[in-house]
Amino acid sequence: MIRDPFAHSHLSDQETAVLRLASEGLTDKEIASRMKVSEKTVDTYWTRVRQKLDARNRTHAVAIAFKDAYQGKHDPLFGCDDMLAECQEGVWIIDMRGNTVYANQKLAEMFGYEFDQMQKLNGWDLLDEQGRAEARRMTVDFPTGPLDSFKFRFKTSNGSDLWVLISTSPIRDESGDQIRTLAMLNALPEEDQHP
Repeated sequence: MIRDPFAHSHLSDQETAVLRLASEGLTDKEIASRMKVSEKTVDTYWTRVRQKLDARNRTHAVAIAFKDAYQGKHDPLFGCDDMLAECQEGVWIIDMRGNTVYANQKLAEMFGYEFDQMQKLNGWDLLDEQGRAEARRMTVDFPTGPLDSFKFRFKTSNGSDLWVLISTSPIRDESGDQIRTLAMLNALPEEDQHP
């Protein structure tokens, strides 16, 4: 049985709660209400979580938690499918050829596909020529997968642009070789879509 993806021994119970509630799509205000603390306290918890997980932002922190839970496993869900399905971010696990291992409903909606269709797609199919060139460049620049958040442009099912803020983390096997990539995607509003 896979361990709880949020059960990091170096996180306090409150920090773990913040991470778990964020994965369910709650805003900081909603998290504060649920935990019966102030938003300032939630912000403090986030600061500690980011420091302890070496995360750039809250999306990256959730990605790291799921990535750590998956590390070295072969089943793409490992008993965490309910949490992945509830995430308000698009969750995408792809293999080293770009094939989708898992995509949650939110990701399918972002790209305009049915859930079952999204599971069969290759990431390269969601890029135009310019996007493929950029992805190839990034593969050379970050051969083991960037851990930072960055803006990227995909194509939806109807051919329109989909700009996202994406955080990625490598998933490695027991020998340390990268076998998959976990990506967390948030659609960007129009004013934030330029790289």
